[in-house]
Amino acid sequence: MSQEIADLLKNLGLEKYIVIFENHQVTIDLLKYMTEDNIKDLIPLIGHRVIFLNYWRNKYCSSNASNSSEGWSKDNESEMSEKVICFF
Repeated sequence: MSQEIADLLKNLGLEKYIVIFENHQVTIDLLKYMTEDNIKDLIPLIGHRVIFLNYWRNKYCSSNASNSSEGWSKDNESEMSEKVICFF
């Protein structure tokens, strides 16, 4: 398992899930492709899931859930490519 995932979970106070993430072969690079259902499977306790989802949404979810290119610029192209659209 990636030490980055272990460190992330420890920083969020969710170290009890390190083994679960390891068993499911979740790496830091895969986080941006995960869905809320994936996260729900990994973190079944609502309180803990809310903590992780807050991190995940802030890191990987676009604040604009449309496919519009409005607001796009060359300066933020790399940042936008790291974001996924989340519906909640």
